[in-house]
Amino acid sequence: MGWVTIIWAMMAGVAATLAGLYLIAWLRARTDLSYLAFVVLAASVVGLAGTELWMMKAQTAHEFGEALRWFQIPIWSGVCSLAALVYLRLRPRFVWIGWLAVMLRTASLVPNFLSPTNLNYTQITGISHVRVLGESVTLATGEPNPWMLLGQASLLLALLFILDGGVSAWRRGGRERPLWLVVSLSALVALGTAQAVLVFWGGVALPMMGSPLFLLTAIAMAHELSSGLLRAERAEREVVAKDAALGLSEQRLSLAAEAAAAGFWSLDGQTGAIWATPKTRELLGVTADGELRLADIMQRVDARDRPGLEQVIMRAQRSDERYRTEFRLIDPRGKVRWLVGLGRRVAEPQTGTQAGNETGTQTGNKTLMGVVIDISERRAMQDEIRRQQTRLAAMQREENVRLTAEVAKQTEALRNASAQAQASSEAKSKFLSSASHELRAPLHDLLGYAQLLSREIPPEAQAHLAVIQKSGNQLLHLIDDILEFSRGDAKPIVLDPAPVSLPELAAHLEATCAPAVARGGNRFETRARLGSLKWVIADERRLTQVLRNLIDNACKYTRNGLIELGIETVDATAGMAGEPEGIHEPLVRFSVRDTGIGIPADQQEAIFEPFKRLNRYDDAPGLGLGLAICRQIVVASGGQLRVESRQGPDSGSLFSFDLRLRMAEAGSEAADSESPRAILGYSGRPRTVLIVDDRASSRRLLAKRCELLGLEVLEAATGRDALDLLSMADRTPDLALVDQFMPGLDGWGFLRCVRTSDQHRGLPIVLVSAAPLERPKGFPADVEFDEVALKPLSATALTDILQRHLDLVWAYAETDLPADAVASTCEFDSTTLSLPPGCCDLELTQLKEMLALGAVVAIDRWAVEMAETYPEHSALWNEIRHRANRVDLFGLRDLVARLPRTAADSERANELS
Repeated sequence: MGWVTIIWAMMAGVAATLAGLYLIAWLRARTDLSYLAFVVLAASVVGLAGTELWMMKAQTAHEFGEALRWFQIPIWSGVCSLAALVYLRLRPRFVWIGWLAVMLRTASLVPNFLSPTNLNYTQITGISHVRVLGESVTLATGEPNPWMLLGQASLLLALLFILDGGVSAWRRGGRERPLWLVVSLSALVALGTAQAVLVFWGGVALPMMGSPLFLLTAIAMAHELSSGLLRAERAEREVVAKDAALGLSEQRLSLAAEAAAAGFWSLDGQTGAIWATPKTRELLGVTADGELRLADIMQRVDARDRPGLEQVIMRAQRSDERYRTEFRLIDPRGKVRWLVGLGRRVAEPQTGTQAGNETGTQTGNKTLMGVVIDISERRAMQDEIRRQQTRLAAMQREENVRLTAEVAKQTEALRNASAQAQASSEAKSKFLSSASHELRAPLHDLLGYAQLLSREIPPEAQAHLAVIQKSGNQLLHLIDDILEFSRGDAKPIVLDPAPVSLPELAAHLEATCAPAVARGGNRFETRARLGSLKWVIADERRLTQVLRNLIDNACKYTRNGLIELGIETVDATAGMAGEPEGIHEPLVRFSVRDTGIGIPADQQEAIFEPFKRLNRYDDAPGLGLGLAICRQIVVASGGQLRVESRQGPDSGSLFSFDLRLRMAEAGSEAADSESPRAILGYSGRPRTVLIVDDRASSRRLLAKRCELLGLEVLEAATGRDALDLLSMADRTPDLALVDQFMPGLDGWGFLRCVRTSDQHRGLPIVLVSAAPLERPKGFPADVEFDEVALKPLSATALTDILQRHLDLVWAYAETDLPADAVASTCEFDSTTLSLPPGCCDLELTQLKEMLALGAVVAIDRWAVEMAETYPEHSALWNEIRHRANRVDLFGLRDLVARLPRTAADSERANELS
């Protein structure tokens, strides 16, 4: 047995093995026909190898011709299966090319079996023998058959089909996979075609080598299919992981519902079907299984409450406002239950981009979602209280007429107080809706005129003016906090993972907490045992907030002792409770230990509840919310906050938690910018600005600012006055600054009138309002303000607005002014983006929290305060205000992510690492 026989037999064996493996793969997933097509291709290679060995061992011309005749069968099946694979895997654009190749190859079988000899020769004139790899191989000579061009044409069409599939896959976004596959398949088909032409047309004297080329083609396709199997396996694992995460979320929701004794439900706005949790079905007195409809529930509602409940649901389905209603429900046993329902309508998001929708999302079906809670016990207690009051009144009337009159008087007073409280509660929402506008507007005037005064008062009075500005900003911040707390909107904790240097984090905490630690006569130590672990993926703001809070608590209850911060890696095999197996990410333990007074054992769990504090040191600052917030953050991060404490001679406490944190690369550096300059005016033709505001002080403030910049100003108190000014003006103003709410014709009405007029339709209109944007119902969606700005409007924001809409070229003074004077548009270098040495992590945490909420007005106010505290870094504060006033949230996130730590922190981090 020679080498040729061995090699051809091995190729047949490899092809047969591949055919068997992918036959098993097809039997497991019969929806993917590409595996079956590959089995046919591999079987064709086996047939090619067998017929080629038959030809190379033929002893007569007749035997060679018969072998060559049957050689066309595996060639035909190979071309068909290859075309099918290219269609199934690459999805070519011109499918007819593949069909034509298959049809030509099929048609070539007719002359192959009808010709005297075969498709390739009309007559074999003789055979010869050559030695290949030391073995005698038979070759034939004869007259080529013109019908052989059909087979060669089918191979050329198969080559074009493969190239078309590669181009189509490339256009769909693929790169490496179609390029590698198409190049390999094209080369193999081209080589096979060239060899067939040269052999049968007398170019070279070689044996047929179709099986090696088809085997290489099968191997290339096997690589592609195996890659598909691996991708499918990874996708299946991802689905399993997502299902596990979904199950965990459902368990958390179920636990929350059980803790609150509440039931959740949703009403589909299209089908009218109701989804309800088992607790909801129990409260509504319906069966645990089966379809649930609104009509089924309404039949159980008390007839006295049914009309009101129906009106509440109808209003909720028409608007996005929240509702709350109490009603009575009769269960199947005839028992009356008092229930309270709360909820609102939500829009189910859908992917895709809708015309005119800049956010890239479109609203889908409107679904009414809510929660129902059993308040029967509370109502029973209220009824019982009323009965006891009546009984007591009767006893008092029998005992003493005076006491009866007094009780009646007090009862009436309580009734009036209850009515007043109810009226106050109803007025609360109306007050909050207008409080923002009513409180911000005068503060806008106060801060704006203070900025104007900074241009006019002597330098020795600038410090007093700075106090006014800072106090005004603090008051604005306080107003925002009060309004936000009054709304009572519970916001979930949102994590913002990013690369964090643990050594720098420890150094930063040590530097910023040092003053608080030293005030109690304590010493501070840091224990960082991280090994090679330096950078991880975590929410630095939240992590710093937790550790800072724990250190502050330790300072409150420790005197002349030790406070230790620990950050260390834990054995990765230890794991955490409820954690799946096979996790290899580092487990990092954070801890804060002190030698303070300790915590009693019966209070160690209660301290994590809101507003709970130790009985000792009642004069310690705080409201008792810190540990509750810390526990929420740690749980949201995937850990559990623990406490170990003891009292006595060796008193002290240890707070710790473990987190799984992925390793990350080192963070990037940021760049700097130059200091701003004062604006003296602008170049070019004169510009006119129309200012429309019903508050004379606000209107005059904006007018004064524009006049100081060299602009001509027109003023109007209402939208109607502004339209009259436009009708009488010689030319249309270049820009209009309009308030949102005004008596008579408001800002929205003015906008509609201008946009529908022929003469002033192109007037740029900027909304400057103390309240958030509130589009009136029925207002055309295609009518928009050119820009929206919230009061208080800083000088920087105003100059930016004017420059954007008036295309101004400012003339600057030679000297620098405070950061609030002008807008920053410079690129930064590493010097400007360096933080002040005194800037603490709490201030950066405030910035990141405001950024997560999208509170651009609060960010602008924060940057003003920082500019007053650290004027030497004014360029950084200017850039933050510039992006906040333009509502550039993406730019702000990028800028905050690039902020480096202070030099002191970096030096301390190097010592710890």
